[in-house]
Amino acid sequence: MGNAKRWNERLVDGIFALFVFSIPVSQRLSAGIIVVLVLLTPFSGRMRSLREGLRSGWDLILFFIVLTAGLIITTDQAQGLRVLETSLSLLGASLAIGFSSRHIGLKSMVFYPFSGGIALVGVYCLFHAAYAYYSGGGVEVFFYERFTSPVDTQPTYLAYYIIFAITCGLYLLFHGQSGKVWLTAGIVSFLFFLLLLTGGQTTFVGLQLVLAFFLLKYMLGERGGARTVTFVLALVMMTGVFVYTLVIRNEPEFTVLREQNDFWERWVLWESGFGAQQDIVFGVGTGDYNLVLNAYYRDHGLADFADRNTNAHNQYIQTLFMNGAIGMISLLVMLARPLYLFARRGIPLGILIMFPFVVYAITEVFLGRYQGVVFFGLLHQIAISFYYSGEPNFQRTTD
Repeated sequence: MGNAKRWNERLVDGIFALFVFSIPVSQRLSAGIIVVLVLLTPFSGRMRSLREGLRSGWDLILFFIVLTAGLIITTDQAQGLRVLETSLSLLGASLAIGFSSRHIGLKSMVFYPFSGGIALVGVYCLFHAAYAYYSGGGVEVFFYERFTSPVDTQPTYLAYYIIFAITCGLYLLFHGQSGKVWLTAGIVSFLFFLLLLTGGQTTFVGLQLVLAFFLLKYMLGERGGARTVTFVLALVMMTGVFVYTLVIRNEPEFTVLREQNDFWERWVLWESGFGAQQDIVFGVGTGDYNLVLNAYYRDHGLADFADRNTNAHNQYIQTLFMNGAIGMISLLVMLARPLYLFARRGIPLGILIMFPFVVYAITEVFLGRYQGVVFFGLLHQIAISFYYSGEPNFQRTTD
């Protein structure tokens, strides 16, 4: 009986690692795996009580309830149901992680599987881009949408995945928990290379806090060993960001990099999101944002945005527009809760992995696509799980 229970636990842990691996690889695969995890959790031998499970994911559940309530004032019910279908991953993450007492190892169950998924995607895109380049394509095949198009992944989402993996890798290295130091350093270096191909200005802003943290922590604390490797890596990446931004982007053959500056477009979209607002308390409804926003676009000479069904490209504005102040409060609670808990306990990893999302939310509706929802659900629940379990202990600032 004991052996059967251990094998069952290992099976569920293996499926969890596979789920983490699948997120950057395929949204359909990760959707299927999270359903399997939810179904297996009650039989894993690690099922928490209802009270403990709700304590872990009540803010995710609250956000989903607000989206569901937004259907009441929605005329486009079909679109509203599609939004809820996309957001179901928040509940899936809450059930699969929040209601399980499993120990989530940062190295074995998060960093290596997730980095492996990113590496697989990156290698495939590199081969595809190289083939396109030698078949007569320009250098632009190595950057942004052209680079990630073979795997149907937005470069913005892949860049955030990469920042998360880099953060975990640097943390493991700095605290001597990475196992094989040079393997982890090599993985982080390759991930940074991919980041340069997929990331824009918002990406680099999100990365700066992470790199600055490790540089300052090394200079103000103990040195030597793996910490020196971490410092060198962070310094090289920090330098690489500045060289890439200030030098390479200005080279004549890399005009594709300069063309990625769409600040003016974002500003127009943000203004439209505020201008189309009809009810500051309840919003326009979970499914009516396209109808109302597209009408506003056409009335103000922005028909091209309406033809493309362009959203506000700002998570905060989009949430306020869809679900009003009630939706905004639920979003801020969902973002602020893990940040507060980690600040309270003095575990900087949670702050470092959540900060890029706060930045990204200014320029993207990250919770508007399954790729963003499932990743945020995983990120949030891992952070909360680490907080309540006190694991891994090496993350504390008092180490």
